[in-house]
Amino acid sequence: MHTPVLIVGGGPVGTFSALLLASYGVRSIVLERRPTINPHPKSRSVSRRTMEVMRGLGVTDAQLEAISLPATWTKSLIYTTTATGVEIGRVPCPDFESVPIVDSPSTPHMSSQEKYEKVLRDLADANTLIEFKVNSTVTGVTQTSQGCELSIEMHDNQRENMHSEYVLFADGASSPARAWLGVTMSGQHDLATVLDVHFDVDGLTEQVKERFAPLIFVASDAGVGVYQPIDGDSEWRCQIFAAGQDLDAEAATNWIRATVGDDSLDIRVRSIRPWTMHSIIADRFQVGRAFLVGDAAHVLPPTGGLGLNSGLQAAHNLMWKLAGVIQGWAAPHLLASYDEERREVTEINAEASFRNSVNFGAIGDAYRNNGDVEGALRQAESYGRFAGLDIGVRYSSGAFVSDGTQAQPLRDTVGVYDHAASPGVRAPHVWFDYAGKRVSSLDLCTNGFCLLAGKDGVEWVKAARRMAEQHAIPLQAFAVNGQQAEVSAQSWAAAFGIEENGAVLLRPDGHIGYRSAGPVSDHAGAVALAIAACVGRDTL
Repeated sequence: MHTPVLIVGGGPVGTFSALLLASYGVRSIVLERRPTINPHPKSRSVSRRTMEVMRGLGVTDAQLEAISLPATWTKSLIYTTTATGVEIGRVPCPDFESVPIVDSPSTPHMSSQEKYEKVLRDLADANTLIEFKVNSTVTGVTQTSQGCELSIEMHDNQRENMHSEYVLFADGASSPARAWLGVTMSGQHDLATVLDVHFDVDGLTEQVKERFAPLIFVASDAGVGVYQPIDGDSEWRCQIFAAGQDLDAEAATNWIRATVGDDSLDIRVRSIRPWTMHSIIADRFQVGRAFLVGDAAHVLPPTGGLGLNSGLQAAHNLMWKLAGVIQGWAAPHLLASYDEERREVTEINAEASFRNSVNFGAIGDAYRNNGDVEGALRQAESYGRFAGLDIGVRYSSGAFVSDGTQAQPLRDTVGVYDHAASPGVRAPHVWFDYAGKRVSSLDLCTNGFCLLAGKDGVEWVKAARRMAEQHAIPLQAFAVNGQQAEVSAQSWAAAFGIEENGAVLLRPDGHIGYRSAGPVSDHAGAVALAIAACVGRDTL
């Protein structure tokens, strides 16, 4: 069998990748070894930027709100001795809070991986360009200059080989593909041993009603861990930091009762999953025609919810490039920018995740040792403040054209969105009126490039549309607020840092690929160079 793209792993990142490819008209086959979605809760946070990306596929805030914690649970992180014992302190978590802000068209959600994975799977099942093959275990990969061949073992012990132009490995933290491709992982291994318990309990929500939080940390002689409400009612998850222990359901029940502070709780354990915390990143995200995405590319501490969001956003970076190469409007050289652009972001996400895990432990230590609890709580505020990493994400180099300006380095803006609009930066969100609808600037580039010129920038628009037609590049162009404007918006030019005769080019992933504050002497030449840089060519 042959298909343009084979995707190994049908979790959220693999499924999301297939949906993104399909949005460009590219077929894929997803190979998943499990027969059904794993019901054990794992990643929970869906950030604003991730929701912006999902928005392009038709996933709405309302859909995820229906399966997420109510907003009343997302305001603060709470640190206690036991869940009903002494409250050590709480810190605000504005970037988890499920409320609208002016800088994004989307809101974050605190759900559970198996729930939003089903939302994505349902979309994939309804898409004729995506085929899911469950009970399929990939046992090896062979590459040539023309494509890849995967060896697959089916549930009935049948074996087959499948061919593709490219392969994506989204097969998780223990991905065997890394060994097949000769990829090593660097970073901090074996940071902690964690037991993850999924359970139902009556009455706990009522007992913590003054402590509604997406995360309730506990640290006492009874145990150290964190409680995570799943539905705001009876479904819960806890993570037990228990080095060297292997708890069964009875022992886990006793741990929960002790760290809640109520021996009478009726606890029904659904599942227990042990795992080891790492902060490690693949030394290469691309090997020939094979790519690592999601946890196959990086395994981050869960503290801060940055791991899955990193994986989904990285897939968003790669899939339009892969589609462009397969369809011929982008050069294969463009694919190298996936590693170039996402590596620094991934490293900073790993640093932030590790720092959060250290800060969490410092609070309990300070309390037990009569230390500086207030200072430890201030340090922990970084846990729920990551707008710079999220909606302020930017690339220092890659497939874009510098305009001579320099946005602040990403490491300096982790906690605060700084409204930058230099090339390489995620474009500012501005509401536009387009075809009778209210859309975000980020919606305008969902399925291709978008050039936005000021009301006096008609020459930019003519050049861009001509270039798109000549080279079959998915691109639309508008003179915003012009005499015959197809789109209009207030104060949009100021948000992007241009004059009414300037222009910006938005890439399909919502990052700015080119910006000219004003007019140029050769609009066609400028547009050609801008597009060429964004599609991996020296010239058009």
